[in-house]
Amino acid sequence: MANLERDCVTEQEFQTRLIALADVVRALKIPDSQLGSQKVEGSLNRLEAALKTQIKDEADRSSAIAALTKLRAVNGLRRSVAHGGFGARADRLRAGQTLAIRYYPDSSWKQLWDQVRARTVEALEVITAAVRRATLE
Repeated sequence: MANLERDCVTEQEFQTRLIALADVVRALKIPDSQLGSQKVEGSLNRLEAALKTQIKDEADRSSAIAALTKLRAVNGLRRSVAHGGFGARADRLRAGQTLAIRYYPDSSWKQLWDQVRARTVEALEVITAAVRRATLE
């Protein structure tokens, strides 16, 4: 977790921090009780099912699902640094578009990491706000 707070200056540091961030997201625990009758695997898939089941307000649900798309893009970016080849390049390009980030060499590794962290926090804030409003209904 401490890696997430640190800046980075090299590609290796960026990769290490991005993998650590993906590990945190993967560790999200969504209780079965939040999924209705669905059987869903994977933390982001479970989160999506819970959002669709638990958030009744259409606007809040839509914004939460859109934010979840950004978390999936961060995970795609992680896949792109962990694996090589054409698929990795495609993942990186899609993630860059979804997150509206500039990838190295158009920005430094520090700037790229700051952008990824900011988009992740923004996405989590949107999801958290929608869930909070849903629990108040």
